[in-house]
Amino acid sequence: MVIERKILVWPPDYVRRHNLEHEFSDLFISLVKGAFEEDLYALEVSTKYLCGDKQGVKDMARQIADKVLESVRHVCSSKDISARCPLPWRFGRLPDFLRDESTPDKGVGVYFLGPPDLFEVDSIERSQARDGLSRQLQEVLVQVESKFGAYDDSLRVLILEVYGNNTCLSDSDVEDAICKAALPPCVSQIWLAYPEYIGEWDWRVAYRRVK
Repeated sequence: MVIERKILVWPPDYVRRHNLEHEFSDLFISLVKGAFEEDLYALEVSTKYLCGDKQGVKDMARQIADKVLESVRHVCSSKDISARCPLPWRFGRLPDFLRDESTPDKGVGVYFLGPPDLFEVDSIERSQARDGLSRQLQEVLVQVESKFGAYDDSLRVLILEVYGNNTCLSDSDVEDAICKAALPPCVSQIWLAYPEYIGEWDWRVAYRRVK
C-alpha cells in the first residue's frame, strides 16, 4: 500500500487569516488581562473586518486595548463597551448563560464572530468556494500521479485534509467535490481525514473513505 496525504484549504488565505486572529487575540489579552482579574470578560470582533498584515492587526489590538483600559471601572460594573473603530467590537463580562462547567472563572478571551449560519453567506460566495475546492483537488490529483505512477502493483490511497471557512464550504460540499472528481487510474482510493470528537473539547483524527 502506498499513501499520499494532501491538504486543501479554502479560502486560499484561510491559514494566513487564522494566524492573524492569533496575533490579534494574543496581543490584546496580554495588554488587558491584568486589569480584569476578578471575573471572566470577552472581546467580540468580526472576522470580516480583521484583515491586513500582521503589524496592522496588532495596531488594531492595541487601539482596542487602550479603549478598554480607559473604561475598566465602567466594564467592571457589568456594563459593556463597544465601538466601530478600528473595526466593530464589544467588550464586557461574559454572560452567565454562555458559561458552563468547563468555562474558567476569571480571565479575558476573544471571540471572532463570523456569519452565524450558511444562509447568511452569499450564494455566489458558496459557489466560488465549491469551484475553488474542485480546482485545488484537480491540481492535487495531477501532483500525485508522479508518485503513484511508480507503484502499479500497489493499493494507492490518497488522504485529504480540508481546512477552511465552513460557513462557505460544508462537509457535504467537500464530499460532493471529491465524489465528482475524475479519478486518474493511478489513484485507487480517496479517504477524508476529519476531527472526531471524543469529549466536549477533545478530539482525534478519524478517516472515512469517500471514493
